[in-house]
Amino acid sequence: MRFTEHEMTAALQGAVRAALAEDPDQAQALWDGMEKFARFQTLTLVGDQVLPVLVALPDVVVGTGTRAEYDDETVAQVAAPLLAAEWDRSQGDGSWDAQPEEDREAYLDHRVGLVQEVLSHMPPRQDPDALIVPDHL
Repeated sequence: MRFTEHEMTAALQGAVRAALAEDPDQAQALWDGMEKFARFQTLTLVGDQVLPVLVALPDVVVGTGTRAEYDDETVAQVAAPLLAAEWDRSQGDGSWDAQPEEDREAYLDHRVGLVQEVLSHMPPRQDPDALIVPDHL
């Protein structure tokens, strides 16, 4: 399954709102209270970390009314080389491999958790045959 831009945006927003507060109503209120530029900055920060992984995940069959699911190991296999490349680009010195193994594992665990959080907010797949196109389109 390939994720659409709409699905990815909805999932990013859902993950950010979930991080703002445990109560969904409070999280929505905090999200609504943010300035648009702050929303943009937050979505960009999370998106820069997550979107390359989402795009690189293998295709899976997703039934109607469900979300794509990946185990942590699959996400980690995809995220690890991307995280290493991101680290090396940001440091400019190829120092990912020089980091202690426990630090690399902690960074990777964090990235896997972030990707899983975003995946949990992906809208359920709709039946393409049951979609109704409004007359104005």
